[in-house]
Amino acid sequence: TYAAYFDPEVMEKCVLPYYTAEELASLPPHRARFLVGKRMLESTDAPMTDPDVLACQADYLRDLIPRLRGNPDIFAYEIENEQPNGFFEWTEAQIRLIRALDPSTPICVSHLGGGLLSADPLTWAEKTSIDFYTYHVYPAAATTSPEVDYGVTVAVTARYARLGKPAFSGEAFGDEWYKATPEARHLGARDCIWAQLLSGNIGCFFWNTIHEPISEFRLARVIADRVGLLRHRWAAPRSVFDVSHPLTDDRFFQSPEGAEMYWAMGLAARACMRRGVDFGFAFTGRSRAGARIVKLSDIEAVASLPAQIALPDGLEAQYLVCEDGDAFVCYLRNVAGIVPIQEDPKMGWTRARRPVDVRVSIHLPLRTSRLEVYDLDNGRQWTVPFERGRPVDLGLTDHDFVLVAAE
Repeated sequence: TYAAYFDPEVMEKCVLPYYTAEELASLPPHRARFLVGKRMLESTDAPMTDPDVLACQADYLRDLIPRLRGNPDIFAYEIENEQPNGFFEWTEAQIRLIRALDPSTPICVSHLGGGLLSADPLTWAEKTSIDFYTYHVYPAAATTSPEVDYGVTVAVTARYARLGKPAFSGEAFGDEWYKATPEARHLGARDCIWAQLLSGNIGCFFWNTIHEPISEFRLARVIADRVGLLRHRWAAPRSVFDVSHPLTDDRFFQSPEGAEMYWAMGLAARACMRRGVDFGFAFTGRSRAGARIVKLSDIEAVASLPAQIALPDGLEAQYLVCEDGDAFVCYLRNVAGIVPIQEDPKMGWTRARRPVDVRVSIHLPLRTSRLEVYDLDNGRQWTVPFERGRPVDLGLTDHDFVLVAAE
């Protein structure tokens, strides 16, 4: 933390014991200011602007990064965990120095646990040269309405964030689930994983390691490998919602206008999942050719979108499909209603389940005669015949499933 730059007591107890008198006597002025002169910072912005601090940070990186370079256990460098909004120039300066010292390890940034409500990933993609953006998305900070549960929130965050650079969660799920039921914990983890994978993200990280929900990663990995999730070029959504707004800073979704858009994005995502419609977000002029642009304010337009997967009430679908129909993966989640994760609704919202007659009709031109079915609740796997438009009958159940067509 930056405590040593602000608090003489922290400097005295936690930092100075590591220095000898000879080392203190030979320090350059920008370090002697703090370690010898005890002249502390006053402004909370100073760690990103004060020349002496910037020089100390550069010393630190020049010492640290060569020790880490080439270590196979390091996935990426994160500039600062959940860093403050703004400070694009400071971040870019750190990126340039780190890349000079280690040009091969990816670099990312993260912000607080509210997903888009904490920072706008697209601004960071435009104003810095990060390799990817790692949003943090926790239920209490990111779910703002009982109409939009945690799984939908993650899907919105994931589909929006990837408009700029590759993106996935650096922290997700959260401590809110400790006091939830075991089933709720599983469903929250499951929704978080699949919402990201089927948004075109390359994966996800959790922060905590509650044992039961971590097991959700195992079957997800098996299915991802089976369908070749990272090998295929997946078709872009044919229907995208216009989320154009200024990118002058990263606080748009903290404004009244941005908060309203965020809520509308969740309602639009939920409506599409219920109709089995693949969806995305776009800025005016940035969407791929052939995509149908839908205004967020025209939520009723979702009802006119052609349903690509026909679902019974109580099911929601997210999917990826190749343009040539060679590969397909679809997550079917049972949603009987939206309920608080804990007794206190401020901790966020999740879903309840009830038995549904799972009959699903897929109207996509898949090049297969059979589908693989994975029951995410008991791990059972089997195959069923597939014919375009003909219902796939999985019986009366409250379970969640993944359907796969792979070459």
